[in-house]
Amino acid sequence: MSSRAKVRFGWPLLAVASLALAVLDSMYEGLGWLALAIVPACGVGFVLGRVTTTAWQATAGLRDVSVTGVALAVGFGLAALVLPKLIAATGVVGSLIVPAALAATAGYLVALATRRDVLEEAERLDR
Repeated sequence: MSSRAKVRFGWPLLAVASLALAVLDSMYEGLGWLALAIVPACGVGFVLGRVTTTAWQATAGLRDVSVTGVALAVGFGLAALVLPKLIAATGVVGSLIVPAALAATAGYLVALATRRDVLEEAERLDR
């Protein structure tokens, strides 16, 4: 699969999966009306994807796949250590942290997948 196809089709598919997990987690936690807080989180992720990230940074994982695996392993390890304590300490609002983070991730991925400079950089990697 080409890098451009991964960016154009794979990242939005991951965004849909992330948003679905956010909705399912908020329903599982019984957040009710607090679950509406994931909507602005999705918008924040979209803005961050448009404003703060360069095309080179966004496609770094496509250039060196081993770096992405290490980053994911470290991130998941830290999340496994920190999130349970953070959620327990903050109570009901803490249950909103994971769905909001998943929604922000979905917005971020959609923002990157729709940027022309990111698509061009991914196409450049295929050459």
